[in-house]
Amino acid sequence: MNIDKLIKYWKLIRPKYYNTLTRILVLSGIMLLSKPLWLDFLNIFFEKLELSLIGENDWKIGLITIVIALIYNIIHRYIDLNHERKSKPAFENVNKHKLKSFGELCQEIIPILNDNKYIFETTGPNSNIENLEPLRTDLTIWNKLKNEVIAPNNLAIKKLIELNQNLIPNQYENVFRAMVLHIDAFDEHLRNPEFDYSNFQFPKEFQKITLDASFEEAKTDRSFLKKINWLERRIAKTNTLEWFIFGSTVYTPAKANDFDIAMLVEHISIQMDNKLSKEIDALKFDYKIKFKQDLHLTIFNKSEKLDYETFADNNTLKIEM
Repeated sequence: MNIDKLIKYWKLIRPKYYNTLTRILVLSGIMLLSKPLWLDFLNIFFEKLELSLIGENDWKIGLITIVIALIYNIIHRYIDLNHERKSKPAFENVNKHKLKSFGELCQEIIPILNDNKYIFETTGPNSNIENLEPLRTDLTIWNKLKNEVIAPNNLAIKKLIELNQNLIPNQYENVFRAMVLHIDAFDEHLRNPEFDYSNFQFPKEFQKITLDASFEEAKTDRSFLKKINWLERRIAKTNTLEWFIFGSTVYTPAKANDFDIAMLVEHISIQMDNKLSKEIDALKFDYKIKFKQDLHLTIFNKSEKLDYETFADNNTLKIEM
C-alpha cells in the first residue's frame, strides 16, 4: 500500500466537526467493553456481589456502540471529503470560455486576478513606493511562479476576453484592450528579460470594473439566492439583531470555497449562552450537509456593535440582511 492510500484512509477516519459525538460514543463503548475498574474493586471487596453496569452483555453493547460511532464518523467524513475542494491555480478553475453575460465573464476573471495579486504581494518585488517593508531581494519563488502560474493565468484572462468581446460594454472596451496589451507585454518580458514593459502596466480600473460586475451578477445567481433564503429562515430562529454576507461568495458564489457571514447577536457572550452556542453549531453543521460547503461565522455581541459596524464598513461588497 503506497503512502497516498494511507493518507486517504487516515483522512477518512479522522474526526472533524462531528468529532464530539464520535468521541462520546467511542468512550462509552470502551467503558462497557472493558468493565470499569471500580466495579472490579467492588466485586473483589464484596465477594458475593456481582455488580455490572447493564449485565453480562456489557462487552457486546460496548462493541456495538464503538462500531456505530465509527460508522457515524466515516459516513460524515466521507461526505466532507467528497466535497472538499482541491487547491489548484486559478486558470485551471475556468468553468467555460464562451459566456452569456458581462457579469459571467467578470466572475471567471476575478479569481484569476486575485490569484495573481496574492502571488505578487507575497513573493514579488516590493515596487510600491508606499511600502515601508525592506525591498525583497530573493525573487527565486517569484521567478518560478510568474512562469508557472501568473503567465498561464494571464493567458486564461486573455482568452476569456477575446472569446467574449461582444459582451464587453463600450465604456470598458479601452480598459480591456489595455489589459490584453499588458498581458502580451508581460509575456514578451518572460521570453526576453531585456524587454521593458513599463509602458504597459496593469490597468488599475480593470480590477474594480470586474469586481463590481461580478457582484451585480451574483445577486441574480439562483443557487446563491437559495442559500440566502435557507439562511434567512434558520437565522431568524436565533437571537440575531442583524447580519450580512461578505467575502468571495458575494461576487463569485459558484467558485467560493466557503460562505462568510458576520452576525450581531443580542447575547453578551456566546460562550456563556449554551443555547445560542448549540444553535450556531447546528446551523454550521446543517449548512455543510445541505450545501456541501463550509459556513464561516464572524460573530459580534451587542457590546461590540461599534466593532461590527467597522467590520461592515471595511467590507464594501456585502449583502446586508
